[in-house]
Amino acid sequence: MDFDFRKPIGIAGFGTEGKSLFGWLQKHGAEDITVFDENLLAEQRPEGVRFFPDFRNLDSVEVLFRSPGVNPEKLRKFSGKMTSSTRFFFEFSPTRHVIGVTGTKGKGTTSSLIASIFEKSGKKAFLGGNIGTPVFSFWDEITEESTVILELSSFQLMDLEERSPHIGILLRTSSEHLDWHKDSGEYRRAKETIFCHQEKGDSAVYSADDSVATESSLLSGGEKYGCSKNERQEKGCFVENGKIVVKAGEGEPLQEILPVSDIQLLGDFQLENVTAAVMATFLSGISASSIRDGVRSFRGLPYRIEFRGEKRGIRFYNDSFATIPESTIAALSAFKDVPSVMIILGGSSKNSDYRELGKYIAGMKNMKRLFFFGVTGPEIEKSVQSALADSGGRAEMSQNVFDSKNASLEEIMEKVRIIGEKGDIVLLSPASASFDLFKNYKHRGNVFNALVEKFGKKK
Repeated sequence: MDFDFRKPIGIAGFGTEGKSLFGWLQKHGAEDITVFDENLLAEQRPEGVRFFPDFRNLDSVEVLFRSPGVNPEKLRKFSGKMTSSTRFFFEFSPTRHVIGVTGTKGKGTTSSLIASIFEKSGKKAFLGGNIGTPVFSFWDEITEESTVILELSSFQLMDLEERSPHIGILLRTSSEHLDWHKDSGEYRRAKETIFCHQEKGDSAVYSADDSVATESSLLSGGEKYGCSKNERQEKGCFVENGKIVVKAGEGEPLQEILPVSDIQLLGDFQLENVTAAVMATFLSGISASSIRDGVRSFRGLPYRIEFRGEKRGIRFYNDSFATIPESTIAALSAFKDVPSVMIILGGSSKNSDYRELGKYIAGMKNMKRLFFFGVTGPEIEKSVQSALADSGGRAEMSQNVFDSKNASLEEIMEKVRIIGEKGDIVLLSPASASFDLFKNYKHRGNVFNALVEKFGKKK
């Protein structure tokens, strides 16, 4: 590896990735390390290392690693070599067999499904990135033959300047993190780096059902494979006659993988994730039988429309990971045929536009009750009320479904205890971030899970 560990090295941000990087650098002989972090408490600071609680002393280092949560704008005065864990990985990784997955939502499910398929095939693969496992935790195990699967956020992708993954996947993409990015254009450009440095021999796998992903695929210099739940593709993976099929190229025969009915994931929108995972693993040389086994056995990730149990005939689903309105619309679409739904909405703001969510909810015939909490609760309620008013009375939903009190999760679940009936679905799908009341979406989801566990028990 052509990297000088003796140089003064800085780490901007000391979260999970920064800590993993710190340990890896020390293991490889780095001794001159400085940590910069605005939010690090004194008791969390590593021993034997310089620490600054701000970014005013950046020029004391020659190489600076930016953690994903640190906006580059805060580091603009740094005059040395700027990098990041992701950029460093693509520059020095021992393997070129990298599958990178991004998109606004679905990237965690898709990357985990790819890993599940590899596991069923018996072929070793490492899963890391934004999904919570830093690349430095398994870096020293990687060989030239290894496959690495990376879930990549816009924060991680935005400073890739020379290389893209060998197989890049771009799922459905809308605007997100506009509280962090300058605008939707910057967010989209960050996502496009999954393709824009690809060359001949690389593969671009994209959601053909999404115009942004389709347009972005044109930036790739490699082969392009469309994935669709709606339409046949010249090259790609799609649904036809109720089956997932692959067409590897012009003149190639269709290859059936499995019936859609065998997929365990809830919601038709998951077909976009499944087709992308199937295409990527097919391109990686995994057999159709192993792909089939991997998809059939995969039941999804926690906090993504996760079934948490049935109490008194009421079924509870945890979709705390739904931090944008598009994800909540997708979750609601999975329950369009059930008798009645009660949904819990709200959280901290990401500057999302809730108008489409409002329209979708206003048109639902089976909405029994809307519960709002958090900072964005009133904003989401207003969007639904506006959609009902604009419908001129044509919407099916009644005004009596609104529970306007901005309550806590505990208070909401107590109301569910009172009005809930056999056959109801209770869905936590906030369409908002969690940082107003919780540490993160997992904390929010765990609080909900605990309340579900206690539901129906005598006080």
